[in-house]
Amino acid sequence: MNISVIVTCYNESEYIYNSIKSVIRQNVYEQILEIIVVDDGSEDGSDEIIKGWEERCKKVKYIYQENEGLPSARNTGIELSSGEFIALQDGDDIWLEDRLERQLSVVEEYPDVGLVYSDVYSFGDGQNGSRERGYCNRYEHSDDDVLQRLFVHGGPIIPSTTLINRDCFRTVGRFDPVLLRGQDTDMWLRIAAEYPIHHVDEPLVLKRQRGDSLGADVEEKARYLLRVTDKIVDLYPELEPLQRKRCSKIYGGIARHLVVSGKRTRAVNATLRAIRYDPSALKQYATLMFALLPVSASHLRRLRSQIQDAKSFVQSYLHE
Repeated sequence: MNISVIVTCYNESEYIYNSIKSVIRQNVYEQILEIIVVDDGSEDGSDEIIKGWEERCKKVKYIYQENEGLPSARNTGIELSSGEFIALQDGDDIWLEDRLERQLSVVEEYPDVGLVYSDVYSFGDGQNGSRERGYCNRYEHSDDDVLQRLFVHGGPIIPSTTLINRDCFRTVGRFDPVLLRGQDTDMWLRIAAEYPIHHVDEPLVLKRQRGDSLGADVEEKARYLLRVTDKIVDLYPELEPLQRKRCSKIYGGIARHLVVSGKRTRAVNATLRAIRYDPSALKQYATLMFALLPVSASHLRRLRSQIQDAKSFVQSYLHE
């Protein structure tokens, strides 16, 4: 098995060197066919850093394009790649050394798997160099209801953790360039409709949290996720009965982010919208309670982390 790594970069001169370095330091580096770095119109000197790697490492290929957005940059890399599998990497994230090794073991066990992904450690701005475990919902190769569960409950599936069978792009197409947010969610749902997917229950990537990152504006991202919802229902009409539950989840996610960010009024409004979409969702009432209680945002962040740890422990126990 060989892998094409697609690294995307836009004005990430501060981070791109270590991002590429983490790919080159993989335990199974010999199975990496090429490292295609797509510079999406950077203006901060990122090109010189990438070209430096290209001169030092024969597997690194520098590709420049005018700024067209993240989905277009990924599509450019996929089009120019030739590996059996595609591994995505954002220009500010870091892979742990066994990232590809662990995921290739899944492919060896399940040759028909379309997408393999993992948990992450979050780090970066405002965290004083510390790592915080980030959890994803568990979807396994043997599950027969992945599309329905992923549609309602989401992942999150972080692109920098993904290993994708090239056949997926031939079957479902590439990233939607119209979706400047949520294009990864759209892709994972289309893959899950056609292929098994599998979660590796450990962090294999350091996901950088930046105030200026694409994921920082959760409310704008949510608007795109609602567009994705409509698109996916059009493609797979059997999901229509679950559409309101998914919309409730989207607004609930916005609300929880706003609560821990201390933006309580906006959190209450988002929670009420979530409840209108799905009045039976008890989790939304709990979010509303936390939005109204006089509890500090830092205390709520700690509580959220403890709840996630407990949830992961229960999931691991149930799957033993």
